[in-house]
Amino acid sequence: MGGVDLSVTSKKQIRNEMRQRRRRLTAQEQDAAAIALTKNIFELRGFAGTRRIGAYLASDGEIDPLPAMLEWRRRGQKCFLPILFPGQKPRLRFANFSMKLPIHLNRFGILEPCAG
Repeated sequence: MGGVDLSVTSKKQIRNEMRQRRRRLTAQEQDAAAIALTKNIFELRGFAGTRRIGAYLASDGEIDPLPAMLEWRRRGQKCFLPILFPGQKPRLRFANFSMKLPIHLNRFGILEPCAG
């Protein structure tokens, strides 16, 4: 994969290119990336003392933070997921992550917990 020339490429073009690259990854490559992400997160200096973290539910080939979220929970720490609340100026709130938490697609087609 070559580099992207930011001087002549719009943000939308960059997003589209990155999305296409993600979609070309095999399931095995995506799984390996998720495992590597988990390993790298827990090796970060200063991360051990953190008690809460915000994450997201992967879609459209995004790297999946679920293995890291599960490990985080296994260690007794809290993980939160964003929820976009509707309104003239949408607000972002966070819900405590749980595998039992019902999810849906928000207005942008992004997975998020159902607001209760």
